[in-house]
Amino acid sequence: MLKAKQNFVKDVSEIFPDMLPEDIASVKIVSENKQPLCGIMFYGDVANRQLACLPLCPVESSSLYLPLVASSGIWWTGVGLMNAGNSSADVLFSLFDSEGKFLSQVSRRLNANQRIAYLVDDLFGDDFSESARYMKAESFGGQPISGIYLIGTTDGLRLMGDEMLSAE
Repeated sequence: MLKAKQNFVKDVSEIFPDMLPEDIASVKIVSENKQPLCGIMFYGDVANRQLACLPLCPVESSSLYLPLVASSGIWWTGVGLMNAGNSSADVLFSLFDSEGKFLSQVSRRLNANQRIAYLVDDLFGDDFSESARYMKAESFGGQPISGIYLIGTTDGLRLMGDEMLSAE
């Protein structure tokens, strides 16, 4: 139980000591009495060479945007998405070029609280185009989704990430 304005800082493995860290795929934080929560999440590599953080935001949107897809040459873009709803959802991923022209789309079914992670070019497979500049993820049926993205280089020297943007 958190008191008003109380700070809570823990490693996920401290919150769930009976689980192996590699078995924890996602964490859902809920205020049972509907009080607003805010915070940040830190993530990094196991060698502790790179560390980044993202704001923890309420999951209320059924549409998310990835404003930059960098997947050509040495650059790659990865996405992680979670169905934060209480039932299964079909999520439609759509790619667009810099002019907003539709390029291709794929769909994935996510169970309640399921998460997926893909490199964008692997998600779209043969339908991926290097002219892709942004992506939209939309949950049909209105289930709320949450997403993050990472952009990096194949040599491992550059890495950044942030949350996908809500359309609402």
